[in-house]
Amino acid sequence: MPDSHGPESVRLVLPGATMPSEEGTIWRIRFDGHHDEASLLHALLEGRPPLVEVVENNEVVLARGIVALDAVATLCDAYEAVATRLVQLVAMAIRAPDRRAPAVPITAIGSGSLGAYVLRRVARLLVRRMYRLCAYPNHWRTGWRFARSGETVWDKGTLDGAPWRVLTGPGHHFYADPFPFSWQGQSTLFVEDFDHHVGRAVISAFAFGPDGPVGPAIPVLEESFHLSYPFVFAHAGNVWMIPETAANRTVSLYRADPYPWRWVRDRDLLTDLVASDATVMKHGDRWWMFATLYDGTGSYSDTLGLFTASDLFGPWIAHPHNPIIIDAGMARPAGCMRIHEGRLWRPAQDCTQRYGGALVLAEVTELSESHFAQIIRHRIQPGPDWTGSRLHTINCAGGIEAIDGSAVSLKLFGQG
Repeated sequence: MPDSHGPESVRLVLPGATMPSEEGTIWRIRFDGHHDEASLLHALLEGRPPLVEVVENNEVVLARGIVALDAVATLCDAYEAVATRLVQLVAMAIRAPDRRAPAVPITAIGSGSLGAYVLRRVARLLVRRMYRLCAYPNHWRTGWRFARSGETVWDKGTLDGAPWRVLTGPGHHFYADPFPFSWQGQSTLFVEDFDHHVGRAVISAFAFGPDGPVGPAIPVLEESFHLSYPFVFAHAGNVWMIPETAANRTVSLYRADPYPWRWVRDRDLLTDLVASDATVMKHGDRWWMFATLYDGTGSYSDTLGLFTASDLFGPWIAHPHNPIIIDAGMARPAGCMRIHEGRLWRPAQDCTQRYGGALVLAEVTELSESHFAQIIRHRIQPGPDWTGSRLHTINCAGGIEAIDGSAVSLKLFGQG
């Protein structure tokens, strides 16, 4: 039922249902611009994230989302993911019936078939099995360079410029989610340090000198669960870290004691939720936290939640329009937000093709306790300046600019 802020009387017509003859407000569901489930089926058979829209009287788009398929294993899983996001989109339209989504190109119905889908699935499974026999799956690498004024990714919207240098380590480890930071003259690069033999990661740090890293990665934070995305920042005379602790169903705050080699858990900012890549900043007189939310169905990367507080230490309150974005192409955070040339920017992952497939740089045009809006200004993908098939973090601080992406790491013969 609509809440007190929504329309008084609305008929929701699902795909395939007969249109009512009575006059009044009618909401319909569109998949890739079409009012039928065949369009959804074609998208799923082609392995393409479907565009899902809630449309009023066949004209005005009230809510729109692109559903990620990176975490689904079967066609049934994909349908369930779409159904879950559809319910959330309808709720978004009810909460903000006066909001309007901008027009987008209509996707032509493809020629996907069940037979072709099965063949692709079988081929993909065979390739994945062979790959896992000789290489570590989901292996990442971190690149860095010294930041030059006017030459950063934020200045140019591209990866070109000074060459990226790769952080090296043991073959069964990878370094990802790089966050550079400088405090009291010490520049440090914090990373997710994943051990394939253990199956989870700790947070490690590279000390930096005038020529680059000084020595190997040093583990600085370890828990009994997986850690990643070491979001580091300063506040009230201390250095803080909010690593991803989704495996513990918390968003937890740690304090450096001392910086950068030891971190103690200070408190949980949020509990009893699966929130990925929490990114905070103070803007205006309030603190804001962005994180993708997982409710047990579908992807971890297409549903963006926003929380706000008057103080870093809480209490943190969910935005009334959560989730504020359902879109595989622009939801999941990809690093620190920043003010650049007087405008507020937010990096995000483009997961439409695969998890962490590319980066987008979005300008935040509205951020308040009642509204949020962003506009994608740049899309950055791997290429000659950073080879590989994925790119999913960008950060610049302490005179260091850092990115990460996928890499191939072959296993030694006889080792798992």
